[in-house]
Amino acid sequence: MDRDLPLLDTVKLADGDDSELEPATYGRFISRGVIGRGGMGIVLRANDPELDRDVALKLLRPTQWKATESSLGAQRLQREAQAMAKLSHPNVVTVYEMGRIGEARFIAMELVEGTTLGGWLAAENRPWRAIVAAFVQCGRGLAAAHEAELVHRDFKPENVLIGADGRPRVADFGLVADGVAIEAADLGGAPLDDELSVHGAIVGTPAYMSPEQWLGEDVDARTDQFAFCVALWDALFGERPFIGAGSGEVRAAVLAGHLRAPGTRKIARSLAPILRRGLARDRDERWPTMTRLIDALERTLESRFPAAWIITGGVLIAGAAVAAVMLSRSTAESCAVPTDQLAGVWDSVVRARVTAAMQASASSDAAQPARLRTALDEYANEWLTASVAACRATQTQSLLRKRTLCLERGRMALAAFTRTLITADRATVERADAAVARLPDLTACSDLERLDATVAGPVDPALRARMTAVEQQLDAIEALQLQGRHSDALAVARSAVAEARAIGHAPTLALALNWLGDIHSTAGEHTAAEGAYREAASAAADGHDDRVAAEAWANVLFSASERNENLDAAAALDPVVDAAVRRAGDPPRLRLSYLMASGALADRRNDFDTAYARYAAAGKVATNPRHRAQAMRNLAIVIWRRDGATAAADTAVAAVKLTEDALGPDHLDTADALYSAAQVVNGTGRAAEAKPLAERALAIQVRRFGPDSTAAATVYGILGNIESNLHDAVAARVHLERALAIAELAKVPDYDLAMAVGAVGALLQYESHQPAEAVPYYERSIMLLARSSGTDTLEYLMISSNLAATLEELGRCAAARPIIAKVQPGLTKMPAQYPELLITIGRCERAANVPAAIAAFEQANALCVEHDACDPGLTNNIRWELGSTLAWSKRDAARGRSLVQEARDAALAADPKDPLIATMDTWLRAHAK
Repeated sequence: MDRDLPLLDTVKLADGDDSELEPATYGRFISRGVIGRGGMGIVLRANDPELDRDVALKLLRPTQWKATESSLGAQRLQREAQAMAKLSHPNVVTVYEMGRIGEARFIAMELVEGTTLGGWLAAENRPWRAIVAAFVQCGRGLAAAHEAELVHRDFKPENVLIGADGRPRVADFGLVADGVAIEAADLGGAPLDDELSVHGAIVGTPAYMSPEQWLGEDVDARTDQFAFCVALWDALFGERPFIGAGSGEVRAAVLAGHLRAPGTRKIARSLAPILRRGLARDRDERWPTMTRLIDALERTLESRFPAAWIITGGVLIAGAAVAAVMLSRSTAESCAVPTDQLAGVWDSVVRARVTAAMQASASSDAAQPARLRTALDEYANEWLTASVAACRATQTQSLLRKRTLCLERGRMALAAFTRTLITADRATVERADAAVARLPDLTACSDLERLDATVAGPVDPALRARMTAVEQQLDAIEALQLQGRHSDALAVARSAVAEARAIGHAPTLALALNWLGDIHSTAGEHTAAEGAYREAASAAADGHDDRVAAEAWANVLFSASERNENLDAAAALDPVVDAAVRRAGDPPRLRLSYLMASGALADRRNDFDTAYARYAAAGKVATNPRHRAQAMRNLAIVIWRRDGATAAADTAVAAVKLTEDALGPDHLDTADALYSAAQVVNGTGRAAEAKPLAERALAIQVRRFGPDSTAAATVYGILGNIESNLHDAVAARVHLERALAIAELAKVPDYDLAMAVGAVGALLQYESHQPAEAVPYYERSIMLLARSSGTDTLEYLMISSNLAATLEELGRCAAARPIIAKVQPGLTKMPAQYPELLITIGRCERAANVPAAIAAFEQANALCVEHDACDPGLTNNIRWELGSTLAWSKRDAARGRSLVQEARDAALAADPKDPLIATMDTWLRAHAK
């Protein structure tokens, strides 16, 4: 007899014996017994007599159905039901129909005899490759559903069925509600692995729920990606990625983005980063599609030996991994590891010759030969791995040809690089670290979707030979750049561009134009560089080469920031570049290029919050230690400019260590890090700590370029400032005048000359107490900055502020006020620098407008307290000015004396030689109670 299906809510699904459901008829379906049950209803084995087939019949609880229908909407449920019925994929359980029997709803679907993915995982200790392969199939099923505009909303191992054929099939699409926010109070003691019901609707399984589900936001395909990565992480490492004893703790960890460290199981090293991306708190930071995620996972299965292949003592050797790679396939012989193709490129002989050349170059960086050998070993191993993967993969001949050509570009570039190193001099060797990071990105050769979309090269043998010649020219450019032969490199690049145009192969033209832009950029010709990069982006688009297009757009952004003209228009490009990188699959190398360029532009625009965010993100995404160190150095400078030296000091010093660890104590990047740290630490008032940092930077620059080089002159400048703060005016003037003399003689760019001139002005004003002599130096520095970096940069604003202070000291407030008015709008955005201008404003207003003077001093004091951005000397000076003015004007004499006493005691503790101490002592005696 037919059952009254609404009773499913009460009797049929109560805990206990399900035998009363056998036998039973539900509409035309005849039940053969219960398969399982859950929060949405029960699943029966049933027969459909009309079509003479066995099915799995899912009977849905009416109350749950109504709650879900209320949340999702009847039309949406109907639309998704129709899409499920039309979806046909080997990794998705086939849905035959969805309908109504009386008051109840049912889903009739493929009957899968077997177990769940969870049961399969629990049955035995599976190899990691088998686990990933199973999940890849699940991912393909999810991707097919996403293409049909279906979102699962509750992917987990128990919702994947594995039949007797071993094929995983994803089940139970679309039955979970969304748009229901779940607060911690809603959870109670909700188990992690049970379906969670809120306000009558099933909203997911806590262990697998994404941030957007917890917050009640709309879900999309990236929600399934999050749950998929939770499940795969658990399967691989034996523990879930978000720590928590219950649903509430897991919810908090997910919303905070607190991922645990991956377990110690020996698996492909690339797996954890792949999963971490899929588990990002912000869904925009996850993989753009499930297909991209699956592609990345499949590449880990292709790479059978990256950890087993080692280059030791200059010899490529393989152990038992060879057998594992070759398996026993018919293609084993043809897909052998192509070590012979690296003969003369990077083998034991070449390795020894490169090492000897680097050691003979007398480079100041003793650690570089070993560091460079390691980098080239890794690149060679990556090339071997990618070559075998390309050979073994199932693909069209056209795609295999493109992969082969892509890998050949990497091999040719490596060959040109090592040939140059064999004959390298000292300067060439010291440029090599940056050059090795520019070798072609071999991951592009495994990005099959994009590689397949690129325009193929010419088939005609003559045109193909011409294109190969162009590619050889591009390899020669790197060698010429390494040797410092920029004019020769420029000529070769122009020739390559002209020939690529004539051939008509857009991807090759894009590469040539990118190189042309690089050469202009190295020479400081940023307008020409930007033009070349823009055309490269256009050519790459014509050639459907998303990666080269993204690289070109990132270069456009950087060049626009370096030109320092119309920065707002340049900033409008930022989302364009971001989108181009995402379209290219968001590989780390391109994401890093975008973040560094975007950070540089934001810094130029004094948008320090954005610059901070970009550089912080760059440090996280960088895979190369050198790039991580560079990002941290930039981050320290931004913190200094935004929040003051005290806030930046720890980061600046940490950047020195990170750079030394990556590149050694004698590298030029280490000198840059030491110089930046010396600037920042000196700005905190700790000049004695800053001095050895600057002296180490100077020693590196002198060894590399000589004592009268412009590189050394830059460090002389900061040493002069440090000596000034240590009250050694004689030593300070020697350093600063030497820096200025070198800059004048070398005809350095206006910006560099401006900084040298301004430093002498500051010494004359603050240490030598010669304000009149300081004025022409400041005026010249401001003029040079205005025509080089512009009038809205921090340097221009601060040196103009110094000039205004000097004019006030000379009693020329009428001349100072126009300068104050010009720079005040810009400095108000910089709480770390604005207090100095407010002191000048207060001093100029004190004679005629005491309330305005006090207001300026009060604002300066409040900024120092609120942002903790002022160095101790500046803080003491502000309190002296405010306190003495309050007492003199009799507005609050008691507070005035207290502020002066506070400033005097702090100054004495910080620097007993501070000349302001004597002034305050005299004042305090005169104003004793």
